[in-house]
Order: sequence, then C-alpha cells, then structure tokens
Amino acid sequence: MKRLLVIFIMLMSFFTSNSNAESVNYDDLKAQIMSCLEDILVDPDSAKIKFGPYVQRKELFCVKINAKNRMGGYGGYKTGYFFFKNGKLSMCNNSSLDQRLGTFIFDCTGATYE
Repeated sequence: MKRLLVIFIMLMSFFTSNSNAESVNYDDLKAQIMSCLEDILVDPDSAKIKFGPYVQRKELFCVKINAKNRMGGYGGYKTGYFFFKNGKLSMCNNSSLDQRLGTFIFDCTGATYE
C-alpha cells in the first residue's frame, strides 16, 4: 500500500510540474526567428516564411523558408527548425542555419504551416 501511495505521489508531482510550465509566447519566438534571419539571409525582406508547430517538449519551432540566393532567384521552400532554451533562441549563424534547413526532423514533417 505504501508503494502504491509513493508511486501515486510521484506521478502527481510529475504531472503538476508539467502543467505549471510557463506559457509560450509564440509571437516572441517568431520575432526572435525573424531577427535571426534578418542577420543572415542575403535578402531578408524577400524571404517567404511559413511557421509550423512549436514542439514544446523539445523547445523547437518548425519553419519553411523560401529565400532569394545571391543570384536573385528563389531556391524553393526548405523545411527547418530553430531550437530555443528557456524561451531564447539558442543559436543564430549561417552554418547553423545551413545545417537546420533541409534537415529531416520527424516533428516538423507533415505539419501544418501558416
């Protein structure tokens, strides 16, 4: 009986700690992504960005980006992701963006993008 009570208390503490997690401000996360892209894209004003789901358990935001290359042409939509840590974008530079775009991420495939 004691074992059952301990298991029950552990489960309740787990679920209550997750339910009290701070709410995510999607507009703030999107603004951080846009700021990052402005710094590293060739022509950020012409970029077409579709935001997908935010996967809270992994703190990642799925995106599709179609941006102009140096020749002025669009390269086509590429699916990628941006990682966050405690609500802040974890990394923003050219090499990390190249690694993220076009990468197969299970949580980002088949998602609805706006």
